[in-house]
Amino acid sequence: MTGAALNIASSGLNAFQTGLDTVSQNIANANTPGYIREQVNLNATVDPASGVGTGVQVSSIGQVSNQFQTNIELNAGSVQASAQQSQSVLSQIMTVFQEPSPTGISEQLAGFWSSLDQVANNPSQLAARQQVVANAQNISNTLNQGSTFLQGLSQSTQNAISGQVTSLNSMLATLGSLNGQIHAAGTQTDQTLIDQQSQILSQLSSMTGATVQQNSDGTVNVLLGGVMLVQGNLVNQVSLSGTGVPYSLTVSGVAAPATPTTGSLGAMFNAVNSQIPNYQQKLLSVAQSLNSVVNAQQAQGSYFLPGSTTPISATSMPFFNLTTVGTSGAFSIAVNPNIANTPTTPTATDPGLWGIAAAATPAPPAVAAPGDGSNAQAWAELSNLTTGPDALWSQASGGIGTDVANANSSLQAAQTNYQSAFQAVQAVSGVNVNNEMVSMVNYQQGYQAAAKVISTVTSNLQSLLAAV
Repeated sequence: MTGAALNIASSGLNAFQTGLDTVSQNIANANTPGYIREQVNLNATVDPASGVGTGVQVSSIGQVSNQFQTNIELNAGSVQASAQQSQSVLSQIMTVFQEPSPTGISEQLAGFWSSLDQVANNPSQLAARQQVVANAQNISNTLNQGSTFLQGLSQSTQNAISGQVTSLNSMLATLGSLNGQIHAAGTQTDQTLIDQQSQILSQLSSMTGATVQQNSDGTVNVLLGGVMLVQGNLVNQVSLSGTGVPYSLTVSGVAAPATPTTGSLGAMFNAVNSQIPNYQQKLLSVAQSLNSVVNAQQAQGSYFLPGSTTPISATSMPFFNLTTVGTSGAFSIAVNPNIANTPTTPTATDPGLWGIAAAATPAPPAVAAPGDGSNAQAWAELSNLTTGPDALWSQASGGIGTDVANANSSLQAAQTNYQSAFQAVQAVSGVNVNNEMVSMVNYQQGYQAAAKVISTVTSNLQSLLAAV
């Protein structure tokens, strides 16, 4: 009987010591990302022959989690990462379309049309013509810089996608390895493997919005767009496909693309496939409109070389030259060098500033006069076109303002939802140091009580032996 008491007390010591070790582990990892709180599960032991209790044993050390809440947190994290990336891209695009601005395209266009009014009032004044060209070059430079910036933003985003694809493959390989170790360990799985698995799943979800399936042996399957990426220790690698819009993500051995639609990677694909090309096209439309309406009005007029009274038709002397660059929508617009230049001896093919067709080209037999500025006046009135460059620019700059405001609201909502989901998970799986301290006191008291039982039994045994 004395031996049984000692065995029971000894089992208590072992169980409570395990409890203290587990509490210490929890407190030590209170701030470790991905750590899931551990809990000691105790079972009473009974002699099957007599039915008499024989003490306590640690049946398992498990992690406390709620898979339903965890899945909600993973999804919320994916949405938040997507919203953050999208807001970042749109904010960068907005720097191209920032209005109102004293140096913005709206003001530059207004200055351009105003300088044409000055030419219309005094066609023979060289300074007025110089101002027209200077204003036009300012607009061209700003449009070109915007196009180059968007092209660079697209390229940097593509580079970031390539980097994330490399990281994604590395995480998938690690997850497959962890699955193999967890499956092989069975019920003796080291809980740190589960913690590592949890942290990688969080990163995967934040990056791609991948779907996670939990298996009964502790392993997980990962799917992206319905395509299996990880199944047990089997891993399908992914790669970036396409050399232009639209870019996509493909999985080895799978014909259909598995391009993420959420997560940071999903937002990047949306940026290079939709957002950036959309605004590059809007910028190109402004340049095309400016090039089209100005050159059309230029072609309707005529110009005079210095000291000449013979009008020269501007039909073959465009004011702007516009070229597109590749298939991305990038472009370059510039003032015709035959007008922007200042040749020593102006000619019909290289008139310099005199090539601005300020005069109209009247129907024969009428002939334009050197002092005629009616065509320049018609240029100035192009600002009122409902589908002209001013209107297109206003639509584009207003559109990005709305898109950024919506992105900011979406990000704020996503952050709120994620914090709510995160707190719900932490309430179950996170480490509350105060609660752990209470558990520590309980285990300490249990340990002391078991030790007291051993001390008492030993004392009684010694007394009995002394009495014999």
